[in-house]
Amino acid sequence: MQKKFFLFLVFLSVFFLPALFLHGSSVHAAGYKVYGAGYNYPAPLFRASLSLSAEKSSLSAGWVKYYYTRSRLSLISTAISGLSVIGSTATITGSGAVNGIAGYTFTATIIDGSPDKMSIEVRKPDGNLYFKDPSDGSARTIAGGNFIIEFISSTWTGSGADNFASNPANWSGNVVPSEGDNVVFDNTSTKDCIWDLNMTIASLNINSGYTGTVALSSNLTVTGDITIASGTFNGSASTITVKGNWSNSGIFTPSASTVILNGANQTISGSTTFYNLFKVATSADTLYFQSSSTQKILNSLILNGADGGLLSLRGTSQGGYWYLDAQGTRSIVFADIMDLYNINSTKIITAYSVNSGNNINISFGGSECARLGDKLVIKDFWTKTC
Repeated sequence: MQKKFFLFLVFLSVFFLPALFLHGSSVHAAGYKVYGAGYNYPAPLFRASLSLSAEKSSLSAGWVKYYYTRSRLSLISTAISGLSVIGSTATITGSGAVNGIAGYTFTATIIDGSPDKMSIEVRKPDGNLYFKDPSDGSARTIAGGNFIIEFISSTWTGSGADNFASNPANWSGNVVPSEGDNVVFDNTSTKDCIWDLNMTIASLNINSGYTGTVALSSNLTVTGDITIASGTFNGSASTITVKGNWSNSGIFTPSASTVILNGANQTISGSTTFYNLFKVATSADTLYFQSSSTQKILNSLILNGADGGLLSLRGTSQGGYWYLDAQGTRSIVFADIMDLYNINSTKIITAYSVNSGNNINISFGGSECARLGDKLVIKDFWTKTC
């Protein structure tokens, strides 16, 4: 009994305590980090444990440890070669030793969710598969522990001699934002910024207290939200791709920019003037517009769903109008529309679309459909069904 208890303590110290101590660290470079420990049971009574720590900006300091009691597999990383984060899923790749023998490679995946999940694949030095759990490539729910994906904020200080985002002296910690950062502009500095970094960030936050202008000189992709609470955001001639929500209570200067919404169940809050606004859904999706807000599109508007997967266009409060002033070309196809008030003098013509009611100055053409209770009814002879 004493021997078993001692081995259990050793097991905890090797696989769990290092990850737990990471919570006390608060100084990090720009980027994102993944850490934590968890365990599950791939087979009844046989426990698998995974602990890890990796940071995008310093992969060489990262590590992964995995142990499975059934096969007595013990993997300890010797090098981390990659870390990627998409949403709540993180994937770490690297090389390591299995039961003391070097030359193996691995891919560990964790999901920071409710609940957390984990998976791992280990390959022999010759590249052949050695171990994989789950075997179908999915992720297995953990029975205990916690995995954390932490995005690190980069705050504009404007301390550099110029206005370029690519100058480390203009950012907190003198570190340029990295892929996956939350980028913040606030009252730390009201200096104007020229965003010359072509990268994907987690969020863009132009917060209250910032009174300067953030002007793009390159394309920008944001996997989370864009929030313009103060100051000015100038799109220039760039393409802005947003997977999260768009919120504007400051000033957005569209210039000749294109805003592409490529996430699911997105919301546009506040009134904004866009140059080009595109949303193309390949499966059923909903785009919400804050009720009482007005969206003006100067050049081109595309709000398209797909055959068999309509794009629903809704206000945030049912029965309350949301307003649209599309002054250039319009393409609204395979859409399900409610509460839209077109304030432009030119009627909006849709195709293959559903009229869910309370729409003004919208024509559904030969494809017009309407709701009758919970059913859709064709209002004209048409080759497409609703």
